[in-house]
Amino acid sequence: MRLYEVRRAKINPGFRKTFEQYGMVVMQNLMANQDHAFLHEGGRINAGIVVNDLLPWLTEQHDLVERRENWMMVMEIAIVILVAAELCFSMANFFGWHSH
Repeated sequence: MRLYEVRRAKINPGFRKTFEQYGMVVMQNLMANQDHAFLHEGGRINAGIVVNDLLPWLTEQHDLVERRENWMMVMEIAIVILVAAELCFSMANFFGWHSH
């Protein structure tokens, strides 16, 4: 369960900007079809050429999504616990189960 750590990609800042502009899904599709080209700084580049930058970036993006999902699960569990505690306190108050 990844709550804090994200494996940061040490890649060319120009490629990072281009990858972010295209988005993770597009870059995953380009990775699957490495002979397809994309635009980068005015030129066309095949995805197979930037594999050493693209794979770490995709790993970083996956880690960010996983971390976000895990924090959402932690928040949902906390909400359930707080609602259950409130229900217990309400039942105790309703039935008069309080200590003197």
